[in-house]
Amino acid sequence: MSETLHSYEDNVLHVGRIGSKTGMFSDCSVLLAAISAHLTRHQSLPERVEVSMFSSYEGPGNNRDLYHFFFTPPEAIDVTLDGSLAIRFLTAHQFLPYGLLDYPRLAPLVRKYFSPSSLVLDVKTKLERKYGLNHQRLISVYYRGNDKATETTIGSYEGYLSRTAETLQRYPNSQLLVQTDELEFRDAFFGRFPQAIQIEEMPVIPSDTRPGHAVLNTLEMSQRRIFGATHLAVTLLLAASQHVITHSGNCSLWVMLYRGGARNVQQFLDFSAKSAGCRPAVPDKLFREDGWYS
Repeated sequence: MSETLHSYEDNVLHVGRIGSKTGMFSDCSVLLAAISAHLTRHQSLPERVEVSMFSSYEGPGNNRDLYHFFFTPPEAIDVTLDGSLAIRFLTAHQFLPYGLLDYPRLAPLVRKYFSPSSLVLDVKTKLERKYGLNHQRLISVYYRGNDKATETTIGSYEGYLSRTAETLQRYPNSQLLVQTDELEFRDAFFGRFPQAIQIEEMPVIPSDTRPGHAVLNTLEMSQRRIFGATHLAVTLLLAASQHVITHSGNCSLWVMLYRGGARNVQQFLDFSAKSAGCRPAVPDKLFREDGWYS
């Protein structure tokens, strides 16, 4: 397990994690939670943020912080904070129906502290051109499998396939993009939708590779930086899609935060005991028997 450390000294907010290696969007959620808590407490943003995170992407002998490799320095981005400065964001919001997120107040923080670097934007542009993506008619399906099953119950393949078929029937002239880390889901998806596009730069692994194993853990250290940049670029592609069919977790949460809302989103959300300890309470009236929210 990892431990989050943050302190505030001389107008500088220090945020870091120690312990087990964590994924990019888990680190992003921890950082956003620390910044929103600081804003709520101090009613202002810190002059500077020092980030000691993203250590899963470091190579041997390279201990510098990778925050500025993935993101534009926040000092270069001015934002206006409107309304109340009390912003409640928790890492547990990855298991919240995404229509309930406070997008208007979170948007300035996402823009200031998580605007992608020029390198990431360049990767995004190259992928758009390579695959001929048209965001105005793009349906994106995001299935995070493998180690995600240790955190929450993952929706069935058939649930995603049937939702995809229904959406395609309503919008027959759409492009179809699938993003997954699980080999078996990719094969099942292409078996039903052979016309789909997959970003081949994003690797997949079999679900039985190793219990609790993520794609990142299978990569050489020398491959991890560009994998992280590509993962972030693909997240931006998903966020820009006309329709999104997705799981619940930090990866999909950041698709929503970059998207700025949950319009045209279909989300599978587990309400079993497995994720109950790490998600906020959700009113009974919002409960969906089949786990799908839209």
